[in-house]
Amino acid sequence: MNKFLEAWFTEKVTPLDDLLVRWLMLLGTIDARKHHVYDQIYKELEELAMKDENLRQAFGAWEELSQTPESRIAYESRLKYILDEEAGKKDAHAAGVKEGIEQGLEQTAINMIKEGASDEFITKVTGLSLEKVQQLRKQHQQPKISDFKTSNK
Repeated sequence: MNKFLEAWFTEKVTPLDDLLVRWLMLLGTIDARKHHVYDQIYKELEELAMKDENLRQAFGAWEELSQTPESRIAYESRLKYILDEEAGKKDAHAAGVKEGIEQGLEQTAINMIKEGASDEFITKVTGLSLEKVQQLRKQHQQPKISDFKTSNK
């Protein structure tokens, strides 16, 4: 057993108080030559990881690397699915924002048409195409009194 582990087992070092000790514990948990895992150290590290974000992240990466190929593929597939879902939500949000802006510009153009603004002015202010402004004008232009025919009956 190495000197560090001896010091830890005899309580000469305190992992909670010493960052270096925590990292040495992490590295000393597994004895690759003997194919042995020190369960007592592992359990204490798990408890310490709840108080140390960096150690918690290292533990997570360590567990990831320790997985079987099948469980690693399943994990990565699930992670990819989650990331794809998040990307889809962001894309949908961006599309919704863009649609909202377009609707707002069209409503502004409609209000300007009702106030008698010229197509060129509306195009300049809203950034809408001249064709779109003309289409909106056809749909929303108020009829003039002269547009009504009176019958003399």
